[in-house]
Amino acid sequence: MYLRRLVNRLYIPIQQSLIHKSPIYNLQKSSLLKPTSSHALTAAAAAILVGGAYLGSYAVAETKEDDKKMIEERVAGVNDMKDGDMKDVQVNGVKILLTKLHGEFHATGLKCTHFGAPLNTGVLHGELVSCPWHSAQFNVVTGEAVSAPALDSLPVFPVRVEGGDVFVSVPTEGPTERIIPARKGHKCKCQEHRVYVVVGGGAAGLVAAQTIRQNGFRGRLVLVTKEDLPYDRTLLSKNIGVPAAKATLRDEAFYKMHDIEVMRDTVVQEVDVPNKQLTFADGATLAFDKVLLATGSSPNTIDVPGNGLDNVFTLRTIEDSNAIAAKITTSSSAVIVGASFIGLETAACLKKNKKLADVTVVAGSKVPFEKTLGPEVGAVFQKLHEENGVQFKLGRAVDHISGQGKASSVVLDNGDDIPADIVILGVGVKPQLPKLKGLAKEKDGGISVDKYLAADKDVYAAGDIARFPYEGEKVRIEHWCVAQDQGKVAAHNMTGQSVAFSNVPFFWTNQYGVGMGYAGHTNNADDIIVTGDVKNRKFVAYYVKNGKIAGVAAMGSGPIAPAAQVLLKEGKMPSVDDVRSGNVNP
Repeated sequence: MYLRRLVNRLYIPIQQSLIHKSPIYNLQKSSLLKPTSSHALTAAAAAILVGGAYLGSYAVAETKEDDKKMIEERVAGVNDMKDGDMKDVQVNGVKILLTKLHGEFHATGLKCTHFGAPLNTGVLHGELVSCPWHSAQFNVVTGEAVSAPALDSLPVFPVRVEGGDVFVSVPTEGPTERIIPARKGHKCKCQEHRVYVVVGGGAAGLVAAQTIRQNGFRGRLVLVTKEDLPYDRTLLSKNIGVPAAKATLRDEAFYKMHDIEVMRDTVVQEVDVPNKQLTFADGATLAFDKVLLATGSSPNTIDVPGNGLDNVFTLRTIEDSNAIAAKITTSSSAVIVGASFIGLETAACLKKNKKLADVTVVAGSKVPFEKTLGPEVGAVFQKLHEENGVQFKLGRAVDHISGQGKASSVVLDNGDDIPADIVILGVGVKPQLPKLKGLAKEKDGGISVDKYLAADKDVYAAGDIARFPYEGEKVRIEHWCVAQDQGKVAAHNMTGQSVAFSNVPFFWTNQYGVGMGYAGHTNNADDIIVTGDVKNRKFVAYYVKNGKIAGVAAMGSGPIAPAAQVLLKEGKMPSVDDVRSGNVNP
């Protein structure tokens, strides 16, 4: 039994036996909690419920069945499903996720609103289902999108039980795949004069602005971005040259509907915290009542001769991606400096999608991802790339970049001279912040925040710049999903709630059609336990820190990583001894 199925099956009556060997958790060691009401979780489900505050107050557009023509069809028998089961069904061609909880049936859209994964193959925990691909979470009762990377909620369809049959109705008109959360409340010019500002148009900034409106804030809401409308930055290395229209997360109409004032191509020069004022690069100022700083990162470069030549790029913005794509059309060789996510996803794109003849990756590590994923998992990615024609120069550094006006080759510290029509630097990022008056920066350039993501009174920070409490220490995590989820939590707290950020980080990569998910966080793990078939890319890696499993990476093993994210959050991961002794599968 795989972990996903285990988590789903935990939604069972308390009377059933819980003692069995599981793929990720030996339930003989779990605590049993007595439910407090008919709507409480069963004992087993309570053991792994994604806990904490209910992080949503979406004003989801509701379907009024009386106002719409509905089509009803039988989709299942009452006894076809047990509590905790999920099933994909169809009504009038509409794909539906049917879930049974506490003897009641619920119907929502089937596909994850992020990238369309079928949610019936995901992980059910309590009333939440985790997407099997990227671990977005949805409430199967309300349809609400609870966590990143999903922005939109699932539609909810009426369910009727008659006799031994289950019927679901769908509208003949209106949304059947996603619900864009609507603004809650209406602007009242005579009532609300406060100004909330979100500085930064990335993942955290967009979600924060959206959530502030969903929570009913009626004042002026300003989103300041030095680029254009927020877009999906994760696409840049996976699809170099992606059109802006495809990458943009929300269109103009969304911001107008939510009364979000977007200041594009605008750089904040200074944040005066005591006086609550922003100063822009052109000298203009803007007073605020509350502000969220979500300015993200800027890419590192390498300090070697030739780093300023034409055809030497970093990859952070859609302009960078388009500039690289334009050069590729007249190029046959590329050197990528850096063997982590940006570097290797770019290499895969250049080889698979752009059909570049020669692609070489240069890095100082012995294998790709050596620090983050370890040598055994890193070797899997190296072999995958080599099978697709990518060459590696590992354990090496760049001495200089040669060329007359534009790059023509990269010379390494051992004298190797690698032809390069284009050079792409993927050597990490650093926090990007304006001048702060009355608020200190950390040594690494970030901002320290508390568990509510507050850096000071009425000042919040989220995303790459935020150093936040996690597992007893302050960390900065440069992940897309962390930024989105922090933007949501910061928005909740800006609008009067008291919500601690407690999400477990999750990230993913996909190279040559081979995907890997990772849940948790650890730098320089004390040990890495790899189970499964590494050779055939079907494995799970457990990252040990301070005597506990702190992270899980999975490839070719189903939705293990999303399930591990749930267990990590609730502190219900198996012990290191259980993993070593084989009590954990696969």
